[in-house]
Amino acid sequence: MISNIGMGLLVDKLNVMTCIYISAVGTTASVLLVWGLSKSISVLYVFCVLYGIFAGCWTSTWPGIMREISQKSEDAGFGYIDPMMVYGHLCIGRGIGNIISGPLSDALIRNLPWQEQTIGGYGSGYVNSNKLALQLHPDVSKTTTTSDGTTYAYIRIPAAAPTNPTFLLLHGFPSSSFEWRHMVPRLKGKGYGIVAPDLLGYGDTDKPVEVEAYSHKRMADQIIEILEVEGGSVLLSMTALAHPTYFSAIAFLAPGYAPPGPFQIDVINSLSEQYFGHQCYGYMKFFNEDDAAAIVDANGPSLTSLLYSTTPEDWRIHMGPAGAYELKAYRCAYIPMDMYARTADPRYDRISTLILLEEVDR
Repeated sequence: MISNIGMGLLVDKLNVMTCIYISAVGTTASVLLVWGLSKSISVLYVFCVLYGIFAGCWTSTWPGIMREISQKSEDAGFGYIDPMMVYGHLCIGRGIGNIISGPLSDALIRNLPWQEQTIGGYGSGYVNSNKLALQLHPDVSKTTTTSDGTTYAYIRIPAAAPTNPTFLLLHGFPSSSFEWRHMVPRLKGKGYGIVAPDLLGYGDTDKPVEVEAYSHKRMADQIIEILEVEGGSVLLSMTALAHPTYFSAIAFLAPGYAPPGPFQIDVINSLSEQYFGHQCYGYMKFFNEDDAAAIVDANGPSLTSLLYSTTPEDWRIHMGPAGAYELKAYRCAYIPMDMYARTADPRYDRISTLILLEEVDR
């Protein structure tokens, strides 16, 4: 609003071409220099302000353009040209630009041809939600390669005193170390140490395509290697069981303890339907199908909008029942998204306890 008023005043006093140059140069500079070279959220806030000022005032140059064209047409002997005709053509051009920029920007973001090849935002791929630990916490993040050649990215903050414990923060699905963004500064402020990795297949950590690479025991050993270098519930369960001497206590913040053994999806869905009235993990059956990866790749935005929906009911309807997501993906439907929104229904915390008791009874 302020930039529009300012540009309107300039159009009345300066040549319209000068006003166009101001808007175009300011917009270009904010995109190429501020947005393009930034890798932190604070700099992106600066970009939003600058871009809003220069790009937002572009339409305020239109009255000057309409006046200039009308006057020059008459001076050149072409007769009177209605300024509203000029306005109509400006609207048409803007509409065409909006239509073209949609698929063009989607193609650029999806393919990321510049990723890891240039500097700043151009090479970071930070528009991709998979780029998280090293990008969001560059000053306290690092990487290490385990003995089997797997590279992990993780947040590392040493404890303020040798007697202070260190928290190992393991995120779940579908997430990354970004999930701990509110806890990291609080734990650090209390003087605790922190190790928060992007787990295998997430964020800046390696993403092997072999199913065998995601063995819980193998990943547990890799987590311990990270801890040795520094002197999700199923993974936490296995890590604590396989390497109990590393832990003084463990805490499960979402699903509870998961004992070793096959993950019986049908049993779990049957229990959840019995106690909650609906299935909770139908999407896991879909993920294990041969064509799941191709369907997800072709409908990435659809899956993302469901995983991070603002409405918990969406997960119950479209992710929980067996076969529901597959149908949703084929329809390519989109749901309003809120990054890392979570179901706040306390009943969901009971399912892990029920499953554990079922296993013990057997």
